[in-house]
Amino acid sequence: CVQYARHSMRRRAWQEALPRWEVVRRRFEEHAVGWLGAAECLKEMGRHTEAEKLLTGACERLSANPWPFVELASLATSQGDFEVAADRWDAILHRFPTFEHASRMGAVAMQSAGRDARADDLLRVVVRQSPSDLNALLEYARSAHRRADWAGAAERWTLVRERFPDCAEARHREAEALAALDQRRGQC
Repeated sequence: CVQYARHSMRRRAWQEALPRWEVVRRRFEEHAVGWLGAAECLKEMGRHTEAEKLLTGACERLSANPWPFVELASLATSQGDFEVAADRWDAILHRFPTFEHASRMGAVAMQSAGRDARADDLLRVVVRQSPSDLNALLEYARSAHRRADWAGAAERWTLVRERFPDCAEARHREAEALAALDQRRGQC
């Protein structure tokens, strides 16, 4: 059943895939795949209100599974409602505090909603959970750099450079942050 529904999705035949996913959802109610597939079809067809209603039902029915909650937050992001998306990611993180994907995506939503301090907190968690993840380290350093927190940026770029000595961005941005920090100190 799942492969039959996915076949339609691969062809982007959303009208065809939706009833197939509905069959999966009804036959296997306790599994997220049918709920998520149907919601994706609705989203792709521009039927966001129906997708949100379906995902809300999935969250209630499958409350121990983070993925319906993730898709609900992602739906808000796709609609450009970053405040709602940020709130939903925060709710996911309270419900599933060790779910690293939620920390990463939550940080993006927080930045989009202008909640830079919260985004930075989430990035700190990701870096702590995945200390050898270059992308996480880069975004953590970029976060301080964007805010012109030169002391924090310099420290974070140094961390990236030490863990990934071949990272040209880390060397370049560390130098920028140190120069800006020196300039600020010279003005005091």
